Amino acid sequence: MSRRPRKRASVRTMHVDWCPSVAALFDLAGRLGWTPPTRAKVVLSRGKSTWSARFVDDNGQPVNTVVRLKHLPDGEAEVLADEIHVRFVATGAELREAGA
Repeated sequence: MSRRPRKRASVRTMHVDWCPSVAALFDLAGRLGWTPPTRAKVVLSRGKSTWSARFVDDNGQPVNTVVRLKHLPDGEAEVLADEIHVRFVATGAELREAGA
């Protein structure tokens, strides 16, 4: 007898335009003075949401930021995680200084 395959949880993805309320969600990146994007990506799942945006730092490098929220029954949201992902790029001069 075979098993019935498990149904995956439904996930909804959408993009929202950058506005003051979205900027408040990405407070840390805003305080660092990075250039904000024009839109943010939102992934909605059961009781949680993940908001991600790609900022540009002072050196012109892209910086990905992710905020994970848990939605509470009273309509409020609790921040589960606030992450910044930076891509490290080493040039030849930096490698020589490091002694590599």
